Amino acid sequence: MMTVRTTAVAGFARRRLLRGAVAGVFAMVLAGLPACGAGGASGGDGGSAAPPAVAIQTTTLPTAGLHVSYAATLMAYGGDAPYAWALQGGSNLPPGLTLAGSGALSGAATTLGSYVFSVVVTDGGAPAQSDSATYSLTVSAFDASLALLRYGEAWTGESYPVSAVGATSTTFTLVSNQSGGAILAANPSTSTATYRAGPATGTDRIRATSASGATEDLDVVVQPNPVANMTATFSGSDVWHVRFAGKFDGTHPYASDFHWALALMGLRDPSSTGSTGTVADEVASLCVRREVLRALNVHYLREADGGQGANGLEITFPFDEPGFPHVSPANGNVANPAINQFNVVSMIAGGDPGVLGTAYLDEGDNGWQENDTTSAQGGKLGVFLDELCPIFNAAFNNKTLPATPVGSADVAALKALLYGTGSPGGRYAELERIVRGFAKTVSVTLAHEIGHSLGLTHTSPAVTGSTMNGGSVISSAASYAFLAADVTKLRAALPGPGRGGSPLRVEALRIAGPDEGDPVGLPVVCSCRLHQR
Repeated sequence: MMTVRTTAVAGFARRRLLRGAVAGVFAMVLAGLPACGAGGASGGDGGSAAPPAVAIQTTTLPTAGLHVSYAATLMAYGGDAPYAWALQGGSNLPPGLTLAGSGALSGAATTLGSYVFSVVVTDGGAPAQSDSATYSLTVSAFDASLALLRYGEAWTGESYPVSAVGATSTTFTLVSNQSGGAILAANPSTSTATYRAGPATGTDRIRATSASGATEDLDVVVQPNPVANMTATFSGSDVWHVRFAGKFDGTHPYASDFHWALALMGLRDPSSTGSTGTVADEVASLCVRREVLRALNVHYLREADGGQGANGLEITFPFDEPGFPHVSPANGNVANPAINQFNVVSMIAGGDPGVLGTAYLDEGDNGWQENDTTSAQGGKLGVFLDELCPIFNAAFNNKTLPATPVGSADVAALKALLYGTGSPGGRYAELERIVRGFAKTVSVTLAHEIGHSLGLTHTSPAVTGSTMNGGSVISSAASYAFLAADVTKLRAALPGPGRGGSPLRVEALRIAGPDEGDPVGLPVVCSCRLHQR
């Protein structure tokens, strides 16, 4: 059963503690500094310290293009100028390049390959001092590349940088344009441009042409953007960002509690603990994130992809956290960025035993929940995955994936699930069942807690399928939705304080608790518990 606990939040005490901790850090740093007038390296006798010995400053060299003019200058510091540079005995530069005594490397390389050579710099002091360094310099043929692709593919409407090496000047053209894309911000002198995928799917071919006439073609597959409409609409909706990057449980090796939860469900390789993981890990993570937001949109009567539709509530769930100042494709810059323009709820671990989620009351002066993703100020707001995952795995009989986590053989099925292109075989059916089942489970918890933040109380007496029931059952057959009376309250409450709409009504601000003792207007928190039954 799910029970509600309403308590005051000790936010002010926490902030005072933080300020004290910062002050202590500053005190320790200042204590390590010498007092004004203290002696320096000269020992306090007023003399000057000897200059440091000459040392080479340059650590790496840029790639050279085949038959392309090359220029780079080696740098040193310390000692006494002027400096004299030379190759060390036995070292050879790439054919076509020379090193001047000034440290200038120049010429045009004539042979492909990687070349290792050593240099020595000597200063002009008496006696002279010297330093040496070894470099690896690659001579590359003309080569073009497209960066920041999504697992080797582009998404409709997104932009990607394109560049070339091994040429003094490069132009880029679309010789095949199935998506309706475009080349933007072209700068031939730097061999760079931006490729923007068009609105249609297909394969585009970008041709890079060097000043010497050499060409290279880049074929890019354009897939439908699965989160194109999941953006923040600040001018006409309440904006709630579901943050998947938080980490409260420091006992696991993953970058976030969400990644740790995916490993528990077999939707991530448990041995892949990096910030992104394998390609299969990345696509599975994206599938779950997208499905959570799709289910949450449906809960709030919006279209699954994020559009408001005919009867959708005035609330948006952006896939990416809004920047500052907040920018929305439909609305532009917000005139006066401030707190209370969007809320943050997190997918984290670390809840009390049996507590599935926590929500703060959304008020106009609530600084705990607004625009805050840090553990120190924001608190544990959202869904507690350490409590939810074991219940989910048991309720959905999720055994196949934890026993054999996603891997390279599942990438095609995961991409099909992400892009909605239909089953390619493999484990598609099981992946679909678990991803969508988990998203449904998470979304009802999020919808329940956000509903509390917006002033909804538990459904009493309980009504089968009500999102705001005080007790609920997790299962593949369960369905959840707001009751008509709750929808009426939400329409009156949205958009919430600070986002251009009418404020929450006083009668909708109260979260009923067992003691009924918390007055309206205080920063209260509702913690909901869910137990399997």
